[in-house]
Amino acid sequence: MRLLADLPTNSRANLPTSLRADLTTSLATFSYSKTVKEITDSIIFGRGQKLFLDNFVLNSHKLTLQNWLRFEVLDKKQTYFPKIPLLHLLIPFDNWNNSALAFEEVASCDCDYFATFGICSHLVASCCWLDSHFKLNSKNLSNLDSNLNSKNQNSNGQKNLLDQIFAAEIDKTQTIWLNNWQYYLLHPISPKNSSWFKKASWLREVADKSELNQSFGVRIKRDFASFYRDFYKEKILTALSFETILAGGLFWWNFWQSEIDLWSEDLQIKFWSNLWQNRNQNQLKLIWKNISDRLKTLEIHQKNQIFGVLSNKSNNSTQDFRISLELSLDLELLSWLEDNLEHFDIETLLKLNPVLIDEFEKINTLIAKKFLDWSNFVQTGDNYEDFARVLKAWQSVADERIWSETISQITSLHRKKSKLISLIKEFTDKTTLPKPKTQSLSKLGRIFGKN
Repeated sequence: MRLLADLPTNSRANLPTSLRADLTTSLATFSYSKTVKEITDSIIFGRGQKLFLDNFVLNSHKLTLQNWLRFEVLDKKQTYFPKIPLLHLLIPFDNWNNSALAFEEVASCDCDYFATFGICSHLVASCCWLDSHFKLNSKNLSNLDSNLNSKNQNSNGQKNLLDQIFAAEIDKTQTIWLNNWQYYLLHPISPKNSSWFKKASWLREVADKSELNQSFGVRIKRDFASFYRDFYKEKILTALSFETILAGGLFWWNFWQSEIDLWSEDLQIKFWSNLWQNRNQNQLKLIWKNISDRLKTLEIHQKNQIFGVLSNKSNNSTQDFRISLELSLDLELLSWLEDNLEHFDIETLLKLNPVLIDEFEKINTLIAKKFLDWSNFVQTGDNYEDFARVLKAWQSVADERIWSETISQITSLHRKKSKLISLIKEFTDKTTLPKPKTQSLSKLGRIFGKN
C-alpha cells in the first residue's frame, strides 16, 4: 500500500467512499508520538520532542521496503538514522491498540542509546515529524470527501501536537540536567577518570539548587521501574547512584533512600561496599553518620556479605584487623566483635561497652585486666596523664564493682608512683573506695592470672 497522498488524483477519485473515509480518518487521528510515548522513558520522550522543535529532523527517505521511512536526525553535531514503519498503513484500523507493541518490535536507530536501552529520542523526534507532516498535509484529503471537514481535523491535530510540545517545554536548567543524566547513563565515568571532575561538578550543582532538584528527582524516578527489569540497566543505574552520592552528598543520599531495597542483592552489596571503602572522601565523610545508621539496619546475611567483601584483603594482618574492627562497628556485626574482644585495646572496649550489652561484665573484666597490666609498665610524664584520662573515661560506663576494685588494686600495688596516684585521686573520692577485700581481689586476681 502506498501513502494516500502519493496516489494519482484519478486513483483517489476511484476509491470506494468507505475506504476513502477510513484512510482519511487514519491520517487525521493516528498519532505516532502518542504511540511511541507508551513505550518510551519520559525523559527520552521529552528530549525527542525538543529535537523536533529545534528542527533537528533534517530529512526523510523512503526505503525499498514499502511503507518504511528512514530519517536523518541531528543530535549534538552527529547525525543518526532512525527507521520507522508507517503503522497507520500497515496495521488494520481495528488492531491499532497493538501499534505501540508493533513499533517497539521493528523500529530501529543506529545510536548507542537504542542499542542499549531501546526506543531513543531520535525515534521520538521522527514520530513527532510524522504527526506534523500528516496533520499539516491532511488538507490534501479534502478532495476525497468535502463532508469529512478535514480542515477542522487538521486544525485539531495541530493543536494536539502543539499541546504535547508545549507540555515538554521545561525549565532550561532542568533540561540541561536531564540531558546530562541521560549522557552519564550511556557513558559511565569512573571517579578514577580524568573527566570525573566535570561530572562531579554537575552532580554538586543539582544537589545545591534545592528549589529545582526535588522536581528533577521526581522526574527521573518515574522511569526507574523499567531499569529494574533489566540487570544490565540496573547495574548502570546503581553505579551512577554511588557516584552521585560521592559527588553531591546529602541530597543524593536522600534521593536514593527509597530505591536501594529495590535493587538486586548483589548490586546492593556492591553499593554498600563502595560507600564504605570511600567513607573518608569529603562528601561521604560529612554524611557518614546517616550512611552508618542505615548500614546498621541491614539484614545479618547482608552484613556478613559486606564484611566478606571488605575484610582480610591485604597482606598486612594489623591493617586487616583494623579494617575488620571499623567495619564491624559500622555494621554492628556483633558476632565478630564478641569473638575478638580479647584482641581490642581499652579505648575500643569502652566503645563496645554500650553496644554489646550481653557482654557487659566480660568487657569490664577485660578492661580491668588491661588497666592492671598497663599500670605495671606505665612510666612517668605524659604516660601518666594518658593513663588517668582513659581510666576516667571508663568510670562513666564501668561496672561499679569491677571499677572500684580495679582502682583499689592499682593504688595498692603502685604506692611508689605518687604522681599517678595523685592523678587518679583527682577524679575519685578516696573515702568512697572500698577497702580491698581479700576474697574479691583473689577472685579478680584469678581472672587476671595474678597470684
